[in-house]
Amino acid sequence: MDEVFNTISFGIGRKNNERVGSPVLDKALDGWGLEATKPLYQKAEAQLGPVGPGNHFVDIFTDEEDRVWVGVHFGSRGFGHGIATWFLKAPREGRHGC
Repeated sequence: MDEVFNTISFGIGRKNNERVGSPVLDKALDGWGLEATKPLYQKAEAQLGPVGPGNHFVDIFTDEEDRVWVGVHFGSRGFGHGIATWFLKAPREGRHGC
């Protein structure tokens, strides 16, 4: 667990010190789906890797057969809120989601 804590950033506003590769983000470079998600690309890229604040966590467990389990909760880190806000504003601003 010490190694997890020393490797992964925890807390509000934390960003990854090194780029974390992701097929989803790599695909994003080619147009990234909905108009609603395009303004959030940089946020998603910066937040890929760190855990974030509040109820976000990483825990390591062992069970009765000595198997190791990793429990994580990272949440959307504001990403879901950004998409919902985009759609709430879209009709007033004459935008379309796709």
